[in-house]
Amino acid sequence: MLAPTQSQLVDAGSSNISTIANVPPWILGQLTWRLIDDHDGTIVQAESPDGIVEIDDGHDALLRRYDRPFTAPAAAGTYLAIWRHIAEEHAQTVIVSGSLDDIAFASVDDVAARFGRPLTPTEAGEAPFMLNMACAVIADAAGYDDGWAARLNPVPQLLRLLSVILVCRGLQNPSEFTMIDEQIGSYHLKTQRAMNFELSDAEVLMVRRAVHGRTTDSVDIESSFVRALDEYWLRKQAARFTDRSSVIA
Repeated sequence: MLAPTQSQLVDAGSSNISTIANVPPWILGQLTWRLIDDHDGTIVQAESPDGIVEIDDGHDALLRRYDRPFTAPAAAGTYLAIWRHIAEEHAQTVIVSGSLDDIAFASVDDVAARFGRPLTPTEAGEAPFMLNMACAVIADAAGYDDGWAARLNPVPQLLRLLSVILVCRGLQNPSEFTMIDEQIGSYHLKTQRAMNFELSDAEVLMVRRAVHGRTTDSVDIESSFVRALDEYWLRKQAARFTDRSSVIA
């Protein structure tokens, strides 16, 4: 049996589905699910096989996916959805969030401090959403999801700094319009394009060093053949000249 899906970030009182995949179909009657408070172990929804639904994805006749619909607790916090088969348990973190600010690595005051002035009404309205998006971008660079970001405590100062940098960039250049001007000898490249709300390659390495203590999110070594087929890697290679460290905004 493999581990469940990654941690979930949900709204208080919302309807959601907890999922576990790659499970043999003959254990359905022996599979149970429960929800507890991660802080003190309080039972929120008692252990039971009730409500568990078998899903046939059609990929493997010997394996199934199981879904368990549930209603998120009304109180914000961190919870554990626990799947159990006899003595084997797998936990899934459920983060119940009350607002966007719950998963920001920095504050609106941090952004104002970086600018050295009070934010304009427009900037003050956009900053909370952008701080939340910056948090998601940084979590992705670290190889994690929103659930990891929501329970990260304390937040490393470097991640706080990068959140502020991303938001300041977005507020100063809302159209994300960037000019690239490079010259080597007689070769001259000048181009303009809109860049996404993203970290530079150097900043991605900073995130990984702060989170993992190294500049990779995994110590696994893949073959060059596998990497050559990876769409994300190909896109990064194709856009390697757009690293913001050599960009004139």
